[in-house]
Amino acid sequence: MDSQDKELLQRASLLMKQQDFAGTISLLKSLNTHSELLLGLLSSAYAEVGLVAEAEATLNRLLSLHPDNHLAQFQLGMLKYRQGLSEEAFSIWVPLADEPLDIAAVFALAQAYYEHGRIEEAYGYTKSARARMNPDHVAYSRLQALEAGILEVARANGLDIKN
Repeated sequence: MDSQDKELLQRASLLMKQQDFAGTISLLKSLNTHSELLLGLLSSAYAEVGLVAEAEATLNRLLSLHPDNHLAQFQLGMLKYRQGLSEEAFSIWVPLADEPLDIAAVFALAQAYYEHGRIEEAYGYTKSARARMNPDHVAYSRLQALEAGILEVARANGLDIKN
């Protein structure tokens, strides 16, 4: 990253921290940058103000430049999920969940499958997340609560999923 991009990253990060999403967009939207970080921030700012098409286009640009950026892939899945395009989100997250260090995709799949009544799949992903997540992780209690909810629904529906 060159010095200009570093300066822009500092300014954009400060604006995002201050929740000045419009300011972030104004600062970054006209750039012809290849910076993963700057494009990621721009996409996040667009998403925060509800400009979903722009957020998605920015993520797609980022991924065309950096196809192995798992965070951008995950965020694209989140955009799809929030638009009600669950199957598209799942198709993005499932390959990410196979990556040993990608806890976010595993957790998102568990939560999303639970929300869609796909209890057995949800439970499988909670088991995978639990195996990967340190109990000190900030989201571990949320994972435990999700798993408890899944098991409660499974019991209520006569499903024997715990093994």
